[in-house]
Parts: sequence; C-alpha cells; structure tokens
Amino acid sequence: MDLTDFKKLSEEPLKSSVAKAFFENFDFSGDKIDFIITYNHKNKGKPLWVEPILWAEGKKGKSEIFKSLTQLILTIGKHKFYTHFPPPYLGAFDAFSFAFVPYYKLDFIFTRSDIDFSVTPSNQTSESFKHLLNEITPLLEKEVLIFDYEMQKQELKAFIKDNLLYSKRSKIPVDKNNFVHVYFKWVEHVKPSISIEWQQAKKQGILDADFYLADLLSESNETILESLNTILKVNHYKFNKKLNNFGAFNFDETSFNDKQQAHSNFWSIYERPPKREFWDYIIQRRDLLVSDDVRERKGAFFTPKIWVEKSQEYLAKILGQDYQDEYIIWDCAGGTGNLLSGLINKANLYLSTLDKSDVSIVKERIKNGAKLLENHVFQFDFLNDDFFSEKVPKSLQEILKDQEKLKKLIIYINPPYAEASTTATRHGTGNNKPEVATTTFYTKNKSELGSAGRELFAQFFMRIYKELNGVTLASFSTLKNLQGSNFKKFREVFKAEFKGGFMVPADSFDNVKGQFPIGFLVWNTKADLSFRNPKPKLRELKGNYRFSETTTLSPKKANSKYNSLQEFLPCNLDMINSYKNNTSAPKLTNSKGQNEILQQNPLKLQNRISLEVFDSFGGFLGTKNIVIDDENNKPIIHFLRPFYDKKTEPIAFLRMIGADFQNSIGCFLTLTLTPNDVNTALSTPITTQNIYPIFLYLTIRHCIKATWQNDRDQFYAPYNDAWQDDNEFKNNALAFMLFHTQNRISLNASKTYAKRVGINHFIPFSEQEVNAKERYTSHVLLDFLKGKTPKKESDNLFDDPKKEIKPLEFSENALSVFNAGKEIYRYYHAQDFTNHDYNANASLYDIKEFFQGRNAQGKLNPPIKAKDGYYKQLYANLQDALKDLAKDLQPKVYEYGFLRE
Repeated sequence: MDLTDFKKLSEEPLKSSVAKAFFENFDFSGDKIDFIITYNHKNKGKPLWVEPILWAEGKKGKSEIFKSLTQLILTIGKHKFYTHFPPPYLGAFDAFSFAFVPYYKLDFIFTRSDIDFSVTPSNQTSESFKHLLNEITPLLEKEVLIFDYEMQKQELKAFIKDNLLYSKRSKIPVDKNNFVHVYFKWVEHVKPSISIEWQQAKKQGILDADFYLADLLSESNETILESLNTILKVNHYKFNKKLNNFGAFNFDETSFNDKQQAHSNFWSIYERPPKREFWDYIIQRRDLLVSDDVRERKGAFFTPKIWVEKSQEYLAKILGQDYQDEYIIWDCAGGTGNLLSGLINKANLYLSTLDKSDVSIVKERIKNGAKLLENHVFQFDFLNDDFFSEKVPKSLQEILKDQEKLKKLIIYINPPYAEASTTATRHGTGNNKPEVATTTFYTKNKSELGSAGRELFAQFFMRIYKELNGVTLASFSTLKNLQGSNFKKFREVFKAEFKGGFMVPADSFDNVKGQFPIGFLVWNTKADLSFRNPKPKLRELKGNYRFSETTTLSPKKANSKYNSLQEFLPCNLDMINSYKNNTSAPKLTNSKGQNEILQQNPLKLQNRISLEVFDSFGGFLGTKNIVIDDENNKPIIHFLRPFYDKKTEPIAFLRMIGADFQNSIGCFLTLTLTPNDVNTALSTPITTQNIYPIFLYLTIRHCIKATWQNDRDQFYAPYNDAWQDDNEFKNNALAFMLFHTQNRISLNASKTYAKRVGINHFIPFSEQEVNAKERYTSHVLLDFLKGKTPKKESDNLFDDPKKEIKPLEFSENALSVFNAGKEIYRYYHAQDFTNHDYNANASLYDIKEFFQGRNAQGKLNPPIKAKDGYYKQLYANLQDALKDLAKDLQPKVYEYGFLRE
C-alpha cells in the first residue's frame, strides 16, 4: 500500500497497514493497548518465549502525538501492565508519522502517587489526563523521536532494524518493575530442569522463589549474597540452610536434569544481576513471588508503605510520641520486615517469621542498613512453637515472663489471613482446607475460638490475648472479629480494650482482591471490659424505644458528634467505646406503661467502636461507627423466620445467605432451587401469606449499595414490630424488589434444579395495561396489589377481614418505578414475534434476556450489550427510578434497626 493511502484509513485498518509496512519481522496484535509488537523467540524451532517489543497508541487521520502517549501511559497504569515484562519502547502514531520513546524514560510515572490511573484513559478532558500531559510534555519534547512516513520512511525502517530487532540489542535488564514477570518466565523454562520434587519441597517450606532469587542475584553463575537460604554455585544449588551442632551451616544440594541447558538458554536473554540499587527492593518483595496459598498461610503479604506510615502515626497518637523508646515492639508475622520500616530504635525491635528464607533475607537487609539487630531476627512458628524454646532470643523471653514488662510490649503485625473455608465453600463450589486451621494452639483452644478458629489471624489474636495478656496488640486484619457471626465465641473471650484505629480498602494491598475493609486496630489486652449495665433513661422515637447513651468514659461535647437522636457518638481516637441501647419490645399499648415494658425486656447494651476511614491514596473520608456483633443484636434471619410458611403452596422461592453486605449478592427471588440451595437450607418458599416480609427482607439487603466500607456490616432483626404499621415502607419495598435486578424470577429454568415453581405469579401489570396478546396463567400479584390478600388468622400482618378491600397505595417514587417498568413490559409485548417465541407470562428477567441475550458462558449479558437502543433507554429510566426509591427506603432501614450505626 502507498503510504499516502494511510490518510484514508479508519483506525483498525491503519494499525494493520502500519504493522505490515514497518514491522513485518514481528508479530502484531492489539487489545487494551492498541498496538502491540512482539517477537517470538524459539530454540531449535520450539517456542521459547514471546518478547514485547513495542506498545503504542494509534489514531486515524492527524493526531496530537503527546496526547496519544498520555493515553497510552494511563492505559498501562490503569491495567497495571507495568507489572508485566515491559517493551524497550513506547510509541504513538497516526496516518502521517510514528513516534518512539524509551520505556525506561517514563517508568517512574507508574510509582507516582499523584497520578490517578483509575480514570478513563481516552477522556482527554479529565483533570488527571491534563495533569499527566503537563507533567510529561517537557520530557517528551526532549526524548521522543518522530518519523514522517513520506519524508523519513527509510530512517524509520533503519531505526526499527537497529533498535528493535533482538539480534541488535543486548540482554534484557531486570529491574524492580519486571522482576516478577521474569520470575514467571523462569518458572516456565528453568524450574522444570532443577532436580527437585517441588510438591514435596513445598511442604517443607522450600520454594522455587528462592531458587529464582539465587539465580537472579548472581554473577558468573554464583549467588552474590551468600547469606540467602538458597544459593547458586556454578552448576548446582545449595539450599535448606541449617545450623549444625558445631555452629556451622549445612546445606542440601541439587543440580540440573538437562546439564543446565535450559538455565543457560534463559539467562542468555536476561541481564543479571540487576543494578545494585534494586537489590534490597527485590529481596524485600519476595512475597510477590510466593503463591497465594503459601502467602495466606504464612502471612507473606506486603503491607504498603502508605499504611505502614499511617499505622505508625496512630501508634504515636495512642501511645505517645516517644513510644519507640518506651516500648519493645515485636512483629511476630514479620515476613521480610517491611512493617518495621520507619522505626529507628533497633534495640527495641524484634522480628520473627515462619519462613527461614525470610530470615536470611532480613539479615541480608541488615547488612545494607535495615534498622534491626541480627540476633533479634529469628524463625518462629507463632501458632505452634513454645515462647520459651531456644528459638526465641533470651532477651525477649525475659520480657514474656514478666507481667510488668509485658505492659510495655507491642505486638505489631499484619498476620496471615488464610481460612479453612471460603465463600466458594459455603456456596458449594469450593473445598475446605482443614490443614489451615490445624495448629497446636487451635487444637488446645478450639472450644473458645469456635468457628473463628478457621481463620489464622483469629488464632494469632487469641494466643496473644490469652498467653501474652497485658501487651498492646496493634494489628492489620479484616473486621470479622468485630462483626462476623462466626466470631461470636471469640468475642465472648476476647475482651481487650479498643484504643483507636482506621480502615482502608483491601485492594490497596498487593495481591488482595475484593471490595472489603482492612482495619488497623490497637488494643490494650490487659483491660477487663466486663460491660456494666447502669439503669438508663427511656426515650421514645417513632414507636421504637431507645435509651440514653452509657459509656465507660464520659465523652466531652467538644469531641463528639451530635446526631438527630440527641445522642453523642465518639469521633476521637482515644475513645474506648460508645453504646446506644435498644429494646426489642413489642409496641406499647394504652394498657401498658413503661415500667411493664422494662420488666418484660431487660435492657442490653449495643457496643460500637469508631474508626477513621481512608481511601487507597490516604485521603481522609470521615469516621465510621462499627457495630460489634454480640448476643444483643440478633441477625436478620430472626426477623424472617416467624414468616416461614411450608404449608401453603409456594409461588416462588427466596434464595438467601449470610447476614452481611458481602453475601447480599446471594439473596434473590427465583422460581428454581439448586440441590445445594436445598441441602444447605439456603432458601424458603414464598407464599401468598409472606409476600410482604420476604420482599421487605430483600429490599433491606439491596436498597443500600454494597461498598468496601460496609462490606462486613451486619443486617439485624428490627428493634420491634413498628415496621408492620408502616404501609408506605412495606409498599415501597414491594415496588423496589419487583423491579430490582435480584428479582430473578424466570420461566427459563436452569438445567439442574431440585425444586421449581412452573408459573410466574409475579406479573405487576394487567393484560390491558401492557397490551399482552394472551391471558396470564396467574393473577396472584395483581390480586395482591388490589388488596385481595388471603387472610391467615394467626397473622397480624394483613388487613382485618372486616375492613374494606382497598388497592395498595404507593408513594410518588414507587409509582415512578411502576411506570418505568410498565413501559418495558409494553415494549416487549409490542415486538414482532414472527421469528421468536412469544411468552405472555414473561417476567422482567425474561424480558431482559429477550433484549440483552446471553454470553458464551450462558450468563445474562449486561444492558449495554442490548442491540435495541430504545430498550436501553427504557431500562436506564427504570434504574434511575429505582435509585430515587432507594433513597426513600434507606433511612427506614436504619430507623427500624435492620442496620445499626
């Protein structure tokens, strides 16, 4: 193709034409990065590895090259492609020219905290885009090489030949940005050639990551850092370093099974060792080379620097600015020691870790300036070893033996979080991992740990509380110990005094997935918080009876927030606890006085703590009260159980699980139940007798969006039965769930089900309203909406039989939801069904499937995949109406006590 024809091409043909014209010796592809050039290395015709050569952004016509490069950098940052093996060059091109810039000139950007990589890279009007463009323009003006297709065609081809062809370049350097990617290549090509049975070795704590580090940190095939637990000695490895009875070290040895050929081929491509400036970072980040199962068990998760610094700020606030001099600090799940970074009094610091290789790494770091004493770093299995064994330094043992000295010891940790069962296990799609929980400490204390014993961090906490009582515990962890239902027995024993803390998004930690909070909480384990129960004053609020606050400290008005209930809630760090008391009393009648209610319902305290909240970048978001789940707060299932109905014919099923936000996705309406739903009691029938409470239950679970901040928040049974008199709340809830995405009622049954209702009873509009072409099979919901509700003598939920039958009344926002939904139903029934099966009884879910279709895996496509633009607009209108209705429902959820704050 003539290069002048590039001007006529749209973007995709232009990319292919540029690749063919200038990169014919390479492979071309494109995905999230527009234009990817790679080279396929082979050894004797066998593919060895694919090397990235160029990442570029392409635009049709004439474009601004610097803006294209800015978009490319934001794309790389957004998807974290910088953690992959990077190419030597980045580029940008259009129909007239091609620009190159060396990758290493720009890689510093990906470690900058002031660049927001979460934005849409192509949005050139965003503040982040403008900020980055301004930052890199001076550098690009100096470093970018731009070649004009017409005027510099030969120069462009010469540049590619001289700079991009592998044969023209030296070995690929390994640095802090690509050492993990190189490791995965090493695992693929070198690891199989090492004569070790890796599965058996892994059980002994011998990991391939240490062999890789021995290779990487070597020169002339000899490991430079002799202190590592595994070292390369020309043609064999020495590993499993052990101190013998004579004070010398013994090693196991192994060699290669292919005369070191794969090893030689691999390291002929990469340059080693890395620059000296990267060594400490690489060995400190050994955690990135460790598999997830090992990381979870050993706690090898690197605490980001931002949270290390923040946690140390809180220690200073809580314990005083001189805490490093006044306290001894022990990180008993230390890994490679990054949690202790920033602490300077090395005589007062101890670090222990389960992994011997981590000990070797930390001691190597000490040689390079890490502020620790060599004899204060030791291998110790915290959940299995004896505190007074020879493993523990004598100086630390003396502290552990002395109750007064324990008061000046801080256990400062980011412990392992592995658990014996996961969400997948509970959903029937995963397996238990019993070996995770089986430790010496668990075996001796499982009755006190209860189900919490499945989680290793809970075992850490409990051993510290029971055997090192008196220390200050300062730990990162999930908030399950405060709120999780599996931690009930744990909370009955663990009565430490909360001193302060904060919470952050879990995904701000490396290799942690999911939207949930990680907290840093400081506890005084010596305090005995046997909560007293002084007689409070009764206060009435809209039919609910609440009681004035009682705290173990008297909060000062200046340091408190004053809320609409005229109660003080703490917001300062040094507040121990605050309480708001609630009864579960029945509604008062004229014949009952307050004293009688008090006699019938002994007062119980509701416990909560206050955490400051930060986003991933350390920005302060406010303060969140965490309600500590205990026997006084009954889970929401206690609200639902009285309405179970197994006698009446089901008209659908409620699928349910858990009592917190993280499990709400598993709560929905359906016509079918899987065998797992039935076997694990994750469901209950919906009948004409329990429509209100079940729809109310689902609305409560879904009207407030799940976020990382509320992920572990629990739903509770209400304070009392006052909600039953709130018809607007009940009717709004009915409207909300009829049109919510968790209404999965569908006549298209799943392939495997244990129970099924074969009729859609939940059509909210008459045949006339939506111009249906046939009569419906069922009018149950229509009758319910008209007020024709079957009565049940034992229930006080429904209208008195003597009362006049009246249609349900809905709020303005609820009617907007009905109207928006009606338009979707009408549009469906107005379709031409000549080539499609018509379903007069179609549910909203069926209608969505009709317009949106399913993907190759059989999952319902999102609305954006619908080809009908008018349907997409109707569906968007419905979502907007649901959002407005949700705002009406949310305050009621808190008012009646389904959520507490």
